[in-house]
Amino acid sequence: DGDDIYGDGVNVAARLQEIAEPGGVCISEKVQVEVRGKLGVAFADGGTQVVKNITDPIRVWRWSPGQVEASGAVAQTHAGEPLPLTKLYQAVDTREAAALAPFLSPSVTFQLGNNPPVNGREAVLEINASFFTSIAGMAHTIDAIWSQGANIICNGSVRYTRFDGSHLSIPFATILTTERGLIHDYKVYADVSPL
Repeated sequence: DGDDIYGDGVNVAARLQEIAEPGGVCISEKVQVEVRGKLGVAFADGGTQVVKNITDPIRVWRWSPGQVEASGAVAQTHAGEPLPLTKLYQAVDTREAAALAPFLSPSVTFQLGNNPPVNGREAVLEINASFFTSIAGMAHTIDAIWSQGANIICNGSVRYTRFDGSHLSIPFATILTTERGLIHDYKVYADVSPL
């Protein structure tokens, strides 16, 4: 029939559609490069996926309803300075520890779950870089944000992609204390033990 469309791009799109969350979108690395910064939405790195009838693994980028958007949440700090939570979580979802540096005070304290706290920007970046190497991808969805004075609380879920292509979604809550528009105390409450 003259209306049929064939080719690798169509096959990749069909396979990505199959692995997208309900109401969500998955795109390939090639498409991500083309649309980056042009749509007003942020796609989270979903890691490398092996999909049916495609020879090579595909780097997947995901968007889902409720995911942090490029023009999204900004919490006010106690001094009235904005802390762009959207950009913070976009930085986290890139899994590039250096992208977190602009959000952190030099004397930041970071704690993930029951792990011991880590002090100082460089140590915090190092511990995050180490964690980021243990997963193939991650994408945060923010459900709610509250701020009171210097304290900001947000909660939602994070979808991890393991190196074997499997996924794990877990709830999280983050409590931030800011100082002069930077994060001074950074606590993440999530059970990452199933990873």
